[in-house]
Amino acid sequence: MVAPPLSPLHMAPQREAPSLVPPELPMGLYVTGLAFGHPGTGKALYSNLNISLPCGGLLCLAGMNGCGKTTLLCLLAGIMEPQAGTIALVPAKPHPQATQQESPLPQIPPNSLYGSALREHSALVLQDADMQIIGSTVGEDMLLTALPLAQKATGEKRQAVALAEAQARTMLRPFALEDMWNTPVQHLSYGQKRKLCLAAALLRGPSLLLLDEPLSGLDYPAVGELLGLVATCRQNGVCVVLSTHDLDPFAGLANDFLFLHPVLPPLLGTPTALAHQVQEYGVKPYEK
Repeated sequence: MVAPPLSPLHMAPQREAPSLVPPELPMGLYVTGLAFGHPGTGKALYSNLNISLPCGGLLCLAGMNGCGKTTLLCLLAGIMEPQAGTIALVPAKPHPQATQQESPLPQIPPNSLYGSALREHSALVLQDADMQIIGSTVGEDMLLTALPLAQKATGEKRQAVALAEAQARTMLRPFALEDMWNTPVQHLSYGQKRKLCLAAALLRGPSLLLLDEPLSGLDYPAVGELLGLVATCRQNGVCVVLSTHDLDPFAGLANDFLFLHPVLPPLLGTPTALAHQVQEYGVKPYEK
C-alpha cells in the first residue's frame, strides 16, 4: 500500500539549535525549540518543545481536552505557524523538492524538507471528516486529490484522468470503499467518512502522516483495520504522529508518548514508565 499535505512551516533562521540535537541526523522528524501560544491568551502551550522521531516511528500525543494535541498536529502540518523553533523532516527517500537552504541544524542531510517542500510531503487527517471531504461523491473526492498529482506526473490531460482514477480506486480498495465510487458522501457512515479522508491523505504518499483522534467513533473491526494501515505506513518509512485519549491500543506500538497539559510541562516516555504520572495529565493509566 502506498502511503502520502498543507501551509508553510515557520523556521527561525537566526535561532541556534539546542545542543541536544545530534551532530549528524539520521532519517526522521525533528522538532527543535518549538514555542507556541494562541494569540490573545497570553499563555504558551509549548515552550522549547523538542521531538525526535525516526522514519517509520510512531509518536502518540495524549492529554486532556484543550492541552494542545490538535494544535501541535496543525503546527507539524503547517496549518499554524510556531512563534519560535524549527521543524525538519529527513525522509526515507530523497524528494526532488527537497530544499537546499541553510539549516539551523548541524550537518543535516541535503535532502531535508522545510517549508513548502515539507508541506507537500505531509498529510493531516482531522477528527471531523466533514471538514475535509470536498467532493459530492466518493470518487469525486478522491479525484480532487488524484487528478492534480496525475497531471503533474503525465503532463497530458487524457492520460492523467485515466491514471488518477486507477490510482484512486486502488487506494480505496483496502478501505472497502472501491464499490462506493459513485456513492454520495452524505450517504456514508461516520466511519466510512473517516476512511475516505485517510485514503485521500495516503494517495499523496506522505513522508509524515498526522492523525487527529484516528480511533474516535470507529467500531472494533475498523479499529483493527486502522492499526493495520498505520503499521503498513510505518513499514514504508512514514513518520506517524497521532493524538489519542486511549493509551491501550498504541501502548505496545508507539516509540514514545508525549503527554501534554495546559499548565504542566510536556512529559515524554512510555505509559508503563510514566504510569504514576499520567493521571495528572488527565489520561487514564495504561491497563496491561
